[in-house]
Amino acid sequence: MPCALCPVPCALQTNNPTMRKAFIALTLISLLSCVPESNRLDWIEGRWSFEEGALITYEEWEQSGPNEWTGLGYSMDGSDSVFIERMRISLKSDSLYFHVLLPDEENEKQFVNISSNPEILNFYNPENDFPINIVYEKIGTDSLKVGLIGLDTEMILNFIRE
Repeated sequence: MPCALCPVPCALQTNNPTMRKAFIALTLISLLSCVPESNRLDWIEGRWSFEEGALITYEEWEQSGPNEWTGLGYSMDGSDSVFIERMRISLKSDSLYFHVLLPDEENEKQFVNISSNPEILNFYNPENDFPINIVYEKIGTDSLKVGLIGLDTEMILNFIRE
């Protein structure tokens, strides 16, 4: 029987219950697979820490909009702050971007995500001196590996969620 909106028989109007269930299941699967990429980044939210001797490095991430996360990264040596950076991850035109602003710079540096794995973010900017790649990898629910990768240098920080 044709649907009210078009001349083609509609699966929901069929008397076949198997066909109706299959149509509903396929519709739900299609809708769930269209979840925006930004909704898959909730694993990065929270406060993370990495200790190396007396130096403790922190990253704090929170969702600041439907397609944006803001972060603060800083390192402490005892009660002295020795490093600080403001970070942002944004979704624009179906691509994720990582933005970083250091205190002594006027403009943000921007990196684009080149990973298709939802648990690995590989932000790339070949024009940056160091790092060229900033890689965030989800390791379980309370562990996060961050790689800062250049042409000759690589730093790996294993963060724990606080």
